[in-house]
Amino acid sequence: MRSAATLWLCLALLWPAPGAAGAQAPAGLDGFDRFVEQVMAEWQVPGLAVAAIKDGEIVLCRAYGLRDPERGLPVTPRTLFAIGSVTKTFTATGLAILADEGRLDWDRPLRDYLPDFALMDPEANRRITPLDLVTHRSGLPRHDVLWYAEAFDRAELLRRIRYLRPTKALGETFQYQNLMFMVAGVLAGRLAGTTWEDFTRHRLLAPLGMTSTRLSLGAFLAAPEIALPYFPGEDGREAIAFRDTDEIAPAGAVYSNIEDMVRYLRFHLDGGRLDGRRLLSPAGAAELRRVRVRLARSAPRKTGTEGYGLGFYVARYRGHRVVRHGGAIDGYLARLSFMPEDGLGLVVLSNLSGGNPVPRLVAYNLYDRLLGLDPLPWAERRRAADRRRAAAKDAAGDAAEPDPPPLGALPPPRSLAAYGGRYEHPAYGDLRIEARDGALAGRFNDIGFALVPWDGDTWQVPETVWPLREGLKVTFLANGRGEVDRLATPIADGPTYRFNPGDMIFRRAP
Repeated sequence: MRSAATLWLCLALLWPAPGAAGAQAPAGLDGFDRFVEQVMAEWQVPGLAVAAIKDGEIVLCRAYGLRDPERGLPVTPRTLFAIGSVTKTFTATGLAILADEGRLDWDRPLRDYLPDFALMDPEANRRITPLDLVTHRSGLPRHDVLWYAEAFDRAELLRRIRYLRPTKALGETFQYQNLMFMVAGVLAGRLAGTTWEDFTRHRLLAPLGMTSTRLSLGAFLAAPEIALPYFPGEDGREAIAFRDTDEIAPAGAVYSNIEDMVRYLRFHLDGGRLDGRRLLSPAGAAELRRVRVRLARSAPRKTGTEGYGLGFYVARYRGHRVVRHGGAIDGYLARLSFMPEDGLGLVVLSNLSGGNPVPRLVAYNLYDRLLGLDPLPWAERRRAADRRRAAAKDAAGDAAEPDPPPLGALPPPRSLAAYGGRYEHPAYGDLRIEARDGALAGRFNDIGFALVPWDGDTWQVPETVWPLREGLKVTFLANGRGEVDRLATPIADGPTYRFNPGDMIFRRAP
């Protein structure tokens, strides 16, 4: 899967004048290529790029597999991937640069900088700070459907946040939140008198020499060499559509390659400096990786997440402190991590999302080797975990919620026309229901979907129309006169989210 030419190209570009010895793999990496190729084949990952730094030197920079399986095009060090939420580290780093310059006070009320931003809770709105934005402690759960629907631009998303009900008090609990990082990006742009994109391009990408990195889907698609996105399917991986994240770009719209990302990694490993040029003070770099909020979560044996700093998780791996962030967006999975005290760091990029464990398995295996430790059997542990999940799913089969009855088998208590109309939510927008060909059909903003009867006035979405998931319930509610005037649906809930907001209430328009 990997060619020697690809390996040499990567090394030649990243080391100005490597000698023959410079291109040799460091001790401990014997068998690493074989491990990578095995796990890629097992979990059907089309392409992958990986780089590692040890004691200030790039000791590994390799590309594996295919960026375009249909045309047989290989991944190279120049292949661009979406890096998803690794983008958050760029946004937090940009704000840290502004704090260095005295243009941002992490603890000052956010309303002093963004008077047009508001939260539903007046007290939280008065007290929230830039620090709260980048530590996921705003009190809001994810609400990712709000931006996944691609119905609102960034300014409109900013306005609609005020209509989202918090589930926790400000500063109380870590709740991963993409919208708050979008706000952090808006803040960076306002303070710099420009946009997040221009600020990030001029203050980070250009000084770091990250000349291939893109900050929008359009720019990514126009690049000469990109990896195509894939998702696990029942009969193997499936090609999927590109996801446009431009409106929430500061949370997840960086597209990069292994050449550029290794420069970004070196910058963070060297405490805010690259090739002798300092962009961030040592104190500012240390603040990014200082734990600000503790996380209570289970973790695999030998690992443990301690908390979250400013745009970075802080964890332990076999007794060593790790600063990291992963990134997942439709068709891509990435991982950036480094051990500041050990002088080690790595980047893994791939073009398969879903339950793809390969970037994590590769990272753990590579850390074991670079630390001089016997590699732990992470792939075997993942296989065992997959078997346990499959067995639990089979065991729960009889107790699982039954399939919805055929349409008409349990007729709803009202005429189909009684449910029809336009329903509004101040944050989520329009949800239209109409009777069509003896059934109910819906449209959420511009996303069409079907509904089938479930129980009484509760209906169900029978198949996924992303971001509406199969099985999503929609319950119609009546007023005192028995007229349907609202609908309730947990449209924002996610099956893997630790915190869900529950039902959103859409009110019927006159």
